[in-house]
Amino acid sequence: MDRLKIPCDAIWLDIEYLIDKEWFTMRKLLDAFGRKLIIIIDPNFNNTNGSNIVLKSNDITIRTKDDDIFEDHCWPGASHWIDCFNPASID
Repeated sequence: MDRLKIPCDAIWLDIEYLIDKEWFTMRKLLDAFGRKLIIIIDPNFNNTNGSNIVLKSNDITIRTKDDDIFEDHCWPGASHWIDCFNPASID
């Protein structure tokens, strides 16, 4: 797009464009070109490959009524979600 001088501030992705269905795998490339990334609106994190370590280490996962981390199946497999009502999840 830069070569053709097409304005582009952000790129919107769906799961078909992700590497191994992982978020942020293109981040360094996007940062290098000054682009922002917009992901689909159900940003779950796969629980089977360690991509949710930030959620667990910062205690920003959605929890059950018994205070266990909520886990359910979504398109990448067993998943966890960010607790968007937790102020710590904003960082």
